[in-house]
Amino acid sequence: LLWELYELNFHFELYVLDCVLAASLWTSLDEAQLTRQTLLYSIFPGESGLVMLSEPLPQDSSQMGMCSSDMQVALPYLNSFHELLSTWPGAPSCLQS
Repeated sequence: LLWELYELNFHFELYVLDCVLAASLWTSLDEAQLTRQTLLYSIFPGESGLVMLSEPLPQDSSQMGMCSSDMQVALPYLNSFHELLSTWPGAPSCLQS
C-alpha cells in the first residue's frame, strides 16, 4: 500500500510540475494537451494513465518501467522521461539533444 501511495504521489507531482513548467503545452489546443498527456503517461508502465488502482503491483523487472534493472525494458520509459524534461525551461543542455 505504501509503495502505491509513493508511486501515485510521484505521478501526480510530475504531472503538476509539468503543467507549471510547460504551461504553454497544456494551455494550447486540445490536440497538444492530448499529446503532452500521452507523453506523461508513457513514462509509467501500465495502461491506466496516472491512476494505478486498476494495475497490480509489479511482480518482475519487466513491469518496473524506468526502474527496471533490464535496460531494454527501462529504455522506452527513460526516453519518454527525457523527452518530457527536455521541454522544461532551464533544462540542462544535455537534455536538449
